[in-house]
Amino acid sequence: MKKKFVLLITGLTIAIISLALIQLGTISSFTSSRSDSDKMQGISTVEDNQRFLIKLVSNNSITPVYVEIADDVEERARGLMFRNSLEWNNGMLFIFEEERNLTFWMKNTYIPLDMIFINKDLRVVYIKENAQPCLEENCIIYPSNQPAKYVLEVNAGFVEKNKIKIGDRLEM
Repeated sequence: MKKKFVLLITGLTIAIISLALIQLGTISSFTSSRSDSDKMQGISTVEDNQRFLIKLVSNNSITPVYVEIADDVEERARGLMFRNSLEWNNGMLFIFEEERNLTFWMKNTYIPLDMIFINKDLRVVYIKENAQPCLEENCIIYPSNQPAKYVLEVNAGFVEKNKIKIGDRLEM
């Protein structure tokens, strides 16, 4: 009886620890049967600029990008402001709660960027190339011309160099 009780407690403890690690993102909770869109929901923000590998996939190529995640109001508002540089093949992935027409600006952003707007199905739906820094009070607004749920910001010239186009897809 005592041995069964100890085994039960041990099993429950392992289950609780596993659930906690999954919640913290230490153990991946993804399965191959989940869609890419579902997987995007599992990305969580990590402090200290930790980056996640994503891929932009076209018919001819796969382009890796290491991204920081901006998935809450404060992180999305701050974005890449006040940064003097961004490593090539690095960027920031903005994640919104729902798909809609989005607007971005370059307020207090020191480096030119390409903005890649991506829908809920993880397809590129709009691209704004070479958005210029704005250090003034009134900045240009860059609207998506299609509903998007994600926006990937990368160095200006990235889209052209990697031949990213409408219809390409985001992959994890």
